[in-house]
Amino acid sequence: PCNTNCNGGCIQNNGNCEACNDGYWGIKCQSQCPTNCRLSKCDKNNGYCSECKNYNWGDKCEELCSVNCKYHSSITCYKTSGKCNSGCKDTWYGDTCNNKCSSKCKQSKCYQDTGRCTSCKAGYYGNQCTEHKTIIHCNTGWYGNQCQTKCNSNCINGCDQTTGRCTSCNTGWYGNQCQTNCNTGWYGNQCQTKCNSNCINRCDQDTGDCLDGCIDGKSGRQCTEATGNSYNFIYFWVKSTIFY
Repeated sequence: PCNTNCNGGCIQNNGNCEACNDGYWGIKCQSQCPTNCRLSKCDKNNGYCSECKNYNWGDKCEELCSVNCKYHSSITCYKTSGKCNSGCKDTWYGDTCNNKCSSKCKQSKCYQDTGRCTSCKAGYYGNQCTEHKTIIHCNTGWYGNQCQTKCNSNCINGCDQTTGRCTSCNTGWYGNQCQTNCNTGWYGNQCQTKCNSNCINRCDQDTGDCLDGCIDGKSGRQCTEATGNSYNFIYFWVKSTIFY
C-alpha cells in the first residue's frame, strides 16, 4: 500500500509517491520536512525548505539570522545568504550585521555597507576614525582642523571651532552660521517681527524703526502715532491769535 503521506497515490510496483503531503519529503514521503520550514513545506526530492520561518536561513533553515539584524515584517534575513533583509541595528554593519562600528565613531554609528563612520569623535579622523589628531584650541573668531577658517562676521562671540556654528547672531541675521539676512519688511534677532504696516517700504532690522518715513496721518519712530488733528489745532490757534 501507499504511504499515508503520499499525495495523489504511488507507483504500485515500488511504492514511490507521486507527491507528498505538506510536511514530508523523500521518494516514499517517509521523512519529515525540517522544523524551521515555513508552513512545513519542503522540496520532495531533497528536503530543502521552500521558505524559512523568521530568524532562520539556509537550505534547510538550520542557520539563525544575526541578532543584529533589524526586524522587519516576517522576514529577518534572506534564506539563501543570511543577509539582513532590512539592514542592521545601530552600531553594527556588514551583510549579516556581525561587524561592530568603530568605538571612535560619533555615537558608534557607521554606514552599514562599508563600516565608515558617519562622523568621528573629537580628536579622531579617517574612514573608521582610527587615526588620532592633536586637538587644537582656536582663537575666538576662527574654526577648522587647523583653525584656518574665519567665523562669519555676523556671529556674536565667535563660533564652534569644529562646525563653525555661531553662538548667536547680530540682529537681522540668522542661520547656523548667521549667513541669512532678514527679508524687507521684517526685523528682530530671528527676523520674526513684521515692520509696522504704517512704515513706507522698510524698517531698521535691529530696532524696527521706519527708515523711509510714515504713511500720511502717522508719525513716530515706528509710525504708531496719529498726526493731522493735533497739527490742525495748533495751526488754527496760532492763526487766530495773530488775527486778533
